[in-house]
Amino acid sequence: MHDKLIAVEADITTLEVDAIVNAANNPFLCGGVYDYPPPQATHIAVRECVRFAATEPQIAQIVFACFSAEILALYRAEIERL
Repeated sequence: MHDKLIAVEADITTLEVDAIVNAANNPFLCGGVYDYPPPQATHIAVRECVRFAATEPQIAQIVFACFSAEILALYRAEIERL
């Protein structure tokens, strides 16, 4: 599963992906906008994506587009913990 997850520092609108799930309006997945702690938001997002991808084998890759180097580091660390 770890090989299906990547985190990049980018604006999601600039990436070529098949589908986009916008977490910006979910206070539990979007740390910062709603002041939800980014480490917890990152943990929840990665955990739930792994859980979902395990039931959907056709998913080739999940990309976390991070707006800052700080958030990117959190996602990469969480992915490495898998």
